[in-house]
Amino acid sequence: MLEMCLLASDSGLLMVGDQAERLYGPKHYITLLSIFNGPSLFTMFWGTKEIGTVHPISFLTGVRGGPVVLSLAGRSWQAGHIDWEHQTVQVTPADEFGKSRWLGERAAF
Repeated sequence: MLEMCLLASDSGLLMVGDQAERLYGPKHYITLLSIFNGPSLFTMFWGTKEIGTVHPISFLTGVRGGPVVLSLAGRSWQAGHIDWEHQTVQVTPADEFGKSRWLGERAAF
């Protein structure tokens, strides 16, 4: 694939090559490349029901020594067991006000 310019190499990193972009168009790679460029997300479960996904910064920052309460899917959830290997978080409904944290910058209005 390197010889055919479907892949390109720079300092040991592989990327989509010029020939592949010409043949298939750059938009064909957006989904594939976003998987590698995007942050790791954790899936939140209430029992067996999937609630949504959050970035780990959501439950690694904030309250120290107390429970982590997140806001997702229109309500507050208290984080319970975090499975780092499978990137899942078990949650239970919370009465406290949850906070949502997002990476990136604030939108300018």
